Amino acid sequence: MKILLSCLHFRNFGGSELYFYELATALQQLGHQVHIYAINKGIPLTAKTEGICFEEAYSVKRKKFDKIIFSHGRATWDVIKGIETKELINVIHSEIIPEEQPVISNKVDRYVSVRVSIRDKVLGEHGISSELIFNPFDFSRFNKDVPRSNQIYDWILFPGHINKYRVKIVGYLIDSGYKVAHVGKNQYKELENHINFVSVKQGYDMEKHYMTHKKVVGMNFGRTSIEALLCGNEVLEFTVDSNGKIEEWETVDKIYDINRFEKVNVAKQLLGEIPTFSQKMIDSFKKCSKIS
Repeated sequence: MKILLSCLHFRNFGGSELYFYELATALQQLGHQVHIYAINKGIPLTAKTEGICFEEAYSVKRKKFDKIIFSHGRATWDVIKGIETKELINVIHSEIIPEEQPVISNKVDRYVSVRVSIRDKVLGEHGISSELIFNPFDFSRFNKDVPRSNQIYDWILFPGHINKYRVKIVGYLIDSGYKVAHVGKNQYKELENHINFVSVKQGYDMEKHYMTHKKVVGMNFGRTSIEALLCGNEVLEFTVDSNGKIEEWETVDKIYDINRFEKVNVAKQLLGEIPTFSQKMIDSFKKCSKIS
């Protein structure tokens, strides 16, 4: 099939950007022709791709696709809404980021949420039923069999962009006596003056950081939470609201039905080739772990 992926950014090693990178490579493994229309694209992420056609707004409008899978609808919708396709799928990556709100249109054939809390909020606030299909992960990188480093740091690992949604978690951890090792972007440079905070830029090799730490910070059961659990780490999982206020936190050390997270299986779920999570499976998740 000829498939278009559309998103706001395809440049850095961030959450939704990695989602589309892993999904694109999985679709290629399945033999599909992959095109990407991203408003902001560039290296280093584009340099890791092979055989993907990157589209511009003027060119993509003239083409036909078997499927379009898109997110960040507030930014991309004006371009993709007129493209001819057999199926249009809106993937929603966050319940708190405004750009990730679902596109309300009868042109959208399917809505997909990447975690339970998003699915529940999309239903509650917009009256839209969405399928639950989690983020895609490369199991050759994220698994418990990857050798642990001989040097395990006692600092807690905090992957991800420190923005208004995460900064209160950092403050809480430092106030609670943790030493925080951050990997990613940081909007709050004053943190770097704190004796119990260090920060480095994030590369593609995120797994090496999981191998040198025991405990990892996660938020709203996003990508880094699952990466860490796949690697066998213990996760301090925080739930925050749209203002970054901490609602609750807990320790999680298990993940269930892990094959559902493998990137080719995620691609097959999006293509309708294998079943997505049923309500019975979601209920079993909630009984076994506070996954929602």
